[in-house]
Amino acid sequence: MLYVKGSDGRMAERPRLTNLPASIDAALTDTHGKHVCRASGRPKDSNEDGIWVLMSGAEAAYWHWQCKDILMRSNESYNLVIRVSSAGQAAEKVVVIPKLQGGGLELP
Repeated sequence: MLYVKGSDGRMAERPRLTNLPASIDAALTDTHGKHVCRASGRPKDSNEDGIWVLMSGAEAAYWHWQCKDILMRSNESYNLVIRVSSAGQAAEKVVVIPKLQGGGLELP
């Protein structure tokens, strides 16, 4: 997830954060260069292909279905690359903080 720095998750922030004129690409690879997940798209309010979905709560954060429910190993190193493009000169500055969540032993 990409947490929006300084956000308190208020509903009043949603229009601003779901209409950012930017494209976000994220790639998580293991030490062998194999893609664990790869996601790209624009911020929006709906769960569609090519969309970073804005979630609200105590904090606002973006998530993408292509980087959800991925398998990571505790003894492996990973590289995360995030690229933001197509942000116009007039685009508002928004800082996001990547955070991997979940984990633990999950049995079938």
